Amino acid sequence: MKITAKEITAELQTLWPNLVDVWPMDSEFWCPTYKELQDSFERIAQYREEAAKILHLPSGKGFTPMGHDCDNYALELQADISRYRYFVASEKSIEFEDLLSWPFGTALCMRVNGESINHAVNICRTRDAGIVFIEPQDFSTWVANKVKDFPYFVEMR
Repeated sequence: MKITAKEITAELQTLWPNLVDVWPMDSEFWCPTYKELQDSFERIAQYREEAAKILHLPSGKGFTPMGHDCDNYALELQADISRYRYFVASEKSIEFEDLLSWPFGTALCMRVNGESINHAVNICRTRDAGIVFIEPQDFSTWVANKVKDFPYFVEMR
């Protein structure tokens, strides 16, 4: 399902009328299903483990490089999703000419899943679950809630 930048912006601003900083970087996106989004996290976790072995880096849950916090994890996951889309295309699962970015990005929030906290998470517009937030440090997900969540900046590419 294709969705335009204007449609995503309108959808986000309907949920959160005070959200003025919405930056979709492409004019059109391809919305994944919730399952496709979940499947991508499995593959990304595998890539990260393989890379850690090759580069002889510590890996796994609990490893946090010095100064690496929520916004770093959110940006990394955003880049991983972009790479994942091209990897899937190269496996011939989708044609390169049909390759559009997912509406996946980083959201800076003042409230996350009911907790008042300044935190960076990832955000994705899915076909079947609508707007979904992702905790980039453990891939946990939840459907956006206009009361429990409050982003003040969203960037998608």
